[in-house]
Amino acid sequence: MINKNNIIFATILIALTSVSIFIGCSKETPDELLLLYSNFEDYDSFNSITSLDSIEQLHWYLESSNADAVIDTTISRSGNKSVKLIGSVEDGSAIACGIPDKPSYLLKIKHLTAYFMFPDGLTEYTVSTIGIENFEEENNVSAYIYITSSGILNYATGNEQNLFDLVPIDQITILSNEWYYIDLQADFITRKYISFDIQGNNVNKHYDLSGRDLHYDMSEITPHVGTYYYLCYWCPDTPPSGNCWFDDASLYIVE
Repeated sequence: MINKNNIIFATILIALTSVSIFIGCSKETPDELLLLYSNFEDYDSFNSITSLDSIEQLHWYLESSNADAVIDTTISRSGNKSVKLIGSVEDGSAIACGIPDKPSYLLKIKHLTAYFMFPDGLTEYTVSTIGIENFEEENNVSAYIYITSSGILNYATGNEQNLFDLVPIDQITILSNEWYYIDLQADFITRKYISFDIQGNNVNKHYDLSGRDLHYDMSEITPHVGTYYYLCYWCPDTPPSGNCWFDDASLYIVE
């Protein structure tokens, strides 16, 4: 994930005044291939991605050397561990899990599910994010959903280098210290979103995002191709603060 979070705060302020709701009927996705289910029980810490050549397939890494993510053994949804992403750096913290140098996986429908939780006392525009990115040599195509602690839901689109246009989906109530199931589906063949779901004790919503463009940057050239899945956290405070938790993440492609 390229550092794009520096525009989130201003964009979300605008989104507050222009929330649009896209609600549809849920549908099953056929022929899904589960690439990885992770409840992080086999992790004690995360290494940074120092070189794309050294990435182990389907293994979670710190997205950058500045990211701050730890294994928390005091809070979990299942098992004894969860991932705690900490807002200690300006551009946010993230972990990434990928399939490097696998061109056959690029033009597929992709699917990412996870559970996340916010603690008490966060700044209003603190953000939890899940995302999927394709690195396609001369293109970087990505799907991201942004969820603020105040309940604003946005999807990312646009074609600017290192920047996202955040489009409002809805505003709901996000309770602190409650696990929420989130589900993002995107079509990397047509470069369109498919849907987003969020479920918890106080919410159960499916949003039909079909036809809405993914973000793509045709100016970014990388010698590597691959697909990467992201769990992210960002806080607008100066200095950044707070955290969120993730657990039970599942990564899919559709054959």
